[in-house]
Amino acid sequence: MPLFAYLVVVNLLLRTGVTMFFVPYLALGFEVCPDYEGRSKVQAVRQVMNMAANFAGPALAWSVFFRDTVGPDGAKILGTSAPHNFIRMGVVFAGVSFACVLAALWLTRQWCEDTRRPSEGEGKREEPFFAGLRLSFSDACLRRVLLVVFLLCGGMVLVGSLQMYVYVYFMNFLPAQKSVAHGSTMVGMALGGVLSAWVSKRLDKKGAVLAGGALSLVCTGALALL
Repeated sequence: MPLFAYLVVVNLLLRTGVTMFFVPYLALGFEVCPDYEGRSKVQAVRQVMNMAANFAGPALAWSVFFRDTVGPDGAKILGTSAPHNFIRMGVVFAGVSFACVLAALWLTRQWCEDTRRPSEGEGKREEPFFAGLRLSFSDACLRRVLLVVFLLCGGMVLVGSLQMYVYVYFMNFLPAQKSVAHGSTMVGMALGGVLSAWVSKRLDKKGAVLAGGALSLVCTGALALL
């Protein structure tokens, strides 16, 4: 139970920290390039670089950190069953992540601006952030978008969790095969990022969303049938 509690607390802190960084990091793209088509290009580059990092990390981790071995009795030992493999991966990923965060902060320092506003008058006033948040959630269209995003992210987590199980325990893939199967996800998302700016320019953003959603449904159905 102490180990379980430790993992829950650390995971909550980790996800909180990631969100605190990721939300302004995404918003920064709109500050850097405020024009309509430029924003799509900036987000496309961000997606491609994100997938390149994921491919170099989680996808290749199967071949780099979690290679299966053979025990003295000739039995196969899964790389995911060795605790020291997770420690090695955690140390490397943490160091690279820290360096990348520092690089992002340093390279975007010219857009740094203190947007806090001093309080005026007496009494407690609603902060601009919470006022904007309340106003945003009063929009029925935004609420529908958030619901769809919530369902989409839930589906992605479900598929991502199950695919790990399929790779390791059902298909019995070799480490290199796991890297290829897992890495194909990152390659596909990177290609989507590259094409997104081009598709958005020709079909507009709504058309690009519909085209990408239709392609995802077709491919997911084909994968399920396979």
